Amino acid sequence: HCAAPIKDKNDPATEMSTVVGGTVALASRFPEARFILISSLTDMFSEEQHLGVVTDNTEPQPISTSALAKLLSEVSLLKLHKNWVSLRVSEVYGPGKNTGVISVFMENLRKDLDLKIPGSGKQIRDYIHVEDIAQAVFIAATKDKAINSFLHICSGQSLSLNDLMLMFKTHNLGPRVTYEDGDYELRNGNFPPPERARSI
Repeated sequence: HCAAPIKDKNDPATEMSTVVGGTVALASRFPEARFILISSLTDMFSEEQHLGVVTDNTEPQPISTSALAKLLSEVSLLKLHKNWVSLRVSEVYGPGKNTGVISVFMENLRKDLDLKIPGSGKQIRDYIHVEDIAQAVFIAATKDKAINSFLHICSGQSLSLNDLMLMFKTHNLGPRVTYEDGDYELRNGNFPPPERARSI
């Protein structure tokens, strides 16, 4: 279950009813099935937490309505279901992914447009390929060791936007880069390691 509202995305009531209500409805309808919940790893923790040491056992402090809805969905599964797995996923890239930093940068390169970096470019993210997400879902669905676990699905390697630009240049893509003014420094620092997920 990775559903979220397409319309009225900025309406907290719609977000809560769609995500949490949908989780409760599915969990109640299929009590014996393995329930896999997918949410954003980045938004699950606050800026202060990212600047410190975040582990598999760190208590989430969601920074968005969407992340809060997913956290409440996790709590609902704890109470309502006996066979569930929560996959907290970092920033995804790869085929079929049309949003996100890497997808936008690649599309601009294809169109020979400047790459626009918000702020200083020092913002740090953890990126993971969509094929790794597919593998994580398969493991969550088939491995009993994954049952009733919160798993961080990420690379374990944090990169800044400037690091990404350097990687592009290393591969002779040579993007033209412009920096935009503004306060875009949120979600810096450390990301939770995928140690629990790797152990399964």
